[in-house]
Amino acid sequence: MKQSLYLSLIAVICIGIFSFANPTKSKHAPLQKEGNTVRVDVTQDGIQQLVQNGYALIKETGPAMYMTIPIGDTGPVDPDPGEPIICDGMTLSQLWADIDAQWNAWRTSPAGIAAQQHANKTCQPVGICISNCGLAVAFVLEPSPRWCATFELAEYLERNRFFEGTLLP
Repeated sequence: MKQSLYLSLIAVICIGIFSFANPTKSKHAPLQKEGNTVRVDVTQDGIQQLVQNGYALIKETGPAMYMTIPIGDTGPVDPDPGEPIICDGMTLSQLWADIDAQWNAWRTSPAGIAAQQHANKTCQPVGICISNCGLAVAFVLEPSPRWCATFELAEYLERNRFFEGTLLP
């Protein structure tokens, strides 16, 4: 009788532990899952980065919240070239190349083409955020001048100081 009671108690404890465990959570994963909408607050430096480069570095400030940071600041990633491996076996330049490859692949995917069409239809920018090992970058798809001749990204960002974007894996 006591033995079956102990076995039942152990079974209940194990079920409780496994039901609250999250086996898919990685120490490098962003708080938000793929496809979630996030808000990116834009600083003056961020406006310049987005207009001149088409992207800006961002850091997570809370659930579904990011903020642009200066280009020299890579957030939790150490840009020191003396430390070649930063995360998951990649150097900083490999992380950048990976993010750039993800961006280019997404832009030409059906989702990227649909996002560009949405930007053109609404004359509003579409934000995309890509995070990899603590290095996070926000990209902006601007409406095409053919469809929205009067749209200016700098004016839009100055006026709003934020944009919403979709977080890619």
